[in-house]
Amino acid sequence: MPFNPAHEPVITRRALPAGTYFVLVEPAGSGMAAAASDALVLDVRVGDPVTPPRGDACGTAIPLVPGVDESVALTPLAYDVGVSCSSDRTPFARDVVYVFTTTETQDVTFTLAAPDAAGTLDIPALALTARCGEPGDTRTCTLRDDAARITRTWRSLPAGTWYLVFATGLGEGSLTARLTLAPPTPVAVNDLCAGALPLVNGRAETMVPGLFSDDASPACDYAGGNDAFYTFTLTEPQQVDLIAVASDGAPVALLVQRVCADPAPIACVFAMPAAYSGALEAGTYSVLVDAARATPSVRLTPFFTPL
Repeated sequence: MPFNPAHEPVITRRALPAGTYFVLVEPAGSGMAAAASDALVLDVRVGDPVTPPRGDACGTAIPLVPGVDESVALTPLAYDVGVSCSSDRTPFARDVVYVFTTTETQDVTFTLAAPDAAGTLDIPALALTARCGEPGDTRTCTLRDDAARITRTWRSLPAGTWYLVFATGLGEGSLTARLTLAPPTPVAVNDLCAGALPLVNGRAETMVPGLFSDDASPACDYAGGNDAFYTFTLTEPQQVDLIAVASDGAPVALLVQRVCADPAPIACVFAMPAAYSGALEAGTYSVLVDAARATPSVRLTPFFTPL
């Protein structure tokens, strides 16, 4: 559920079609904390339909032309499109939607100048999707600590129409966006979940972060980095041990999931080195390794032992 800067749950929908809708409300926290918050007040305001302002909805997405700056004020916008990644540390108050179309595979760079968020808890999110407003169809979604100036490149992005959704906790100021296109450069096959490489017992895999993109935001890694996807299948319950070591001794994020983008991962470890050890049932699992782009390489070694 979206939150405004006052930490009050707010949902805004402009020009909502006629029909019956349901609102689920539950107190934050659990146990005694939740019991103490049982006095809930729901304020529903219905008014004449208002056309969403420029950039506030999928239908009013701001078209990006390569090399041309596009500016938009944050104040008239609401957080109503949403992104699939989010942060427990910062509420989102606004989101803005951009759209662009390419006719061939190209490198795409998106640069966004945002208001200075120094002294705030704002950690904005940036999502790329081919189908606006459908989180399950998101190609990438990442949190960004460098809120004032964001530069994001997608290498060898396939031709098509793409939407960019930027979500922030800031409610004032303006955003200035620019799109740049360049000839495509190769990307590693396991840069995305669809190309995850299979892990073999005892065989180390070497990841070079500089060859990958930042496509995911493991909850345990607030710094953010480039990531690679791996997978393994167990035909019977086994003890699974995974060790990820950066060549420069930097911390690494190791995410173990049943499927990619699982909202309830099995484990998320951010450490130096990062390691997971646990007994898992038969099935197929996903592993994400996330490391700083400047890290020369990361060595991931898996061990599978029958129980």
